[in-house]
Amino acid sequence: QIAQLIGHEAKYGGVLSSIRLIGIEEGPGGLFSGLVPQIMGEVVIVFGTAALLYAAERAIVHAGLYEKTDRKGVKEVEDIRKFSSLAIPFVISSFGYPYQVVSTVMAVAGSGLAVSFLPYAPSFVNWHSAWDYLTPHGLKRGARLFLREQTGAVSVGPDHQLYASNKFFA
Repeated sequence: QIAQLIGHEAKYGGVLSSIRLIGIEEGPGGLFSGLVPQIMGEVVIVFGTAALLYAAERAIVHAGLYEKTDRKGVKEVEDIRKFSSLAIPFVISSFGYPYQVVSTVMAVAGSGLAVSFLPYAPSFVNWHSAWDYLTPHGLKRGARLFLREQTGAVSVGPDHQLYASNKFFA
């Protein structure tokens, strides 16, 4: 429903009526157009997180930190485990983010909403073409919490005015 805000449209209402409308207009392909990249992104996040957490646990065991029995040593191991269980998913999620972006773009592509047409977005045949288009044009934009950059169609000039570039829509 967020995509409807761009063109001030009200095409999709409730969940069931939206599913019915997508099924009628786009067929089964429209219902599952962003599913493959979403699943791939989830697999990257789940298996990447599990693998790195396992490696962190093995590193703690290999370093002999579990052998410490004093209060300070036990606290140190607990702190390391807490930090790794919070930091590793945070880092790994940035690797799954591009798949989520492509999934979202593909979910809107072919919907007939204004945001799925030029000048907002080109048409995509499949998710590979969306990935190839978005790679140089902001696929990872928003993946980082800090030190973000924006290299899109709108930029701020030295005179603090906004300038648009058409190179992204040619």
